[in-house]
Amino acid sequence: MRKAAGADKKLYRYLENKYREDLEEANGLTPEQSSLTNIASPFGPLTQSASRKMMFYLIATLNASFPDYDF
Repeated sequence: MRKAAGADKKLYRYLENKYREDLEEANGLTPEQSSLTNIASPFGPLTQSASRKMMFYLIATLNASFPDYDF
């Protein structure tokens, strides 16, 4: 696995910060109003850092492979 650099690091930090902001907002809601804590993905539960990192690597790979699109 390669080490993230430059734009990859910025993207990863942005996604992690966005996740944390959304999680903080969801903490103020009732469980019925918030589904953020139960988010599952094909990579596993997004509450786990490894799952979020795998999703980030996929997005970064798609961005590098298809520069005309923003994933």
